[in-house]
Amino acid sequence: MKVVLTQDVRKVGRKGDIVEVSDGYGRNYLIGRGLAAPATRENINRAEQSAKAESNRIAREKDEARELAAKLDGKTITCPVKAGEKGKLYGSVSTREVADAVKQSTGLAIDRHNFDIKEQIRTLGTYEVIVRLYAGITATIKVEVAAEAV
Repeated sequence: MKVVLTQDVRKVGRKGDIVEVSDGYGRNYLIGRGLAAPATRENINRAEQSAKAESNRIAREKDEARELAAKLDGKTITCPVKAGEKGKLYGSVSTREVADAVKQSTGLAIDRHNFDIKEQIRTLGTYEVIVRLYAGITATIKVEVAAEAV
């Protein structure tokens, strides 16, 4: 029996795939639980249109991520923090503070989870931070940690 999967099914296939399964498994389990639909012409066309829409959405998101990476790559962002006499910070600079500094200086709102700080920032100076924008699309920014004016 051929069915069109409406959801990802482990060891069977992904959403939108047309798969051949045994009659009982297809009728009783997959169709019965709403995980698949019979492979009629209408259901196959619907799955193909859904796959095209999904690929268009992914392409659009990748293009937006590339544009954002081009805007951010190589930028220097200043992050003012409270520091002691010898350049030691009171605590450390977190990804949240970096995200706030990026939003304040560029106006681009990027989720704090997308920032990858290689080493903890506990002293004044300039550090490289990687921004993960999409799978395989990253930008590298420089974060200049400066003491706040008192």
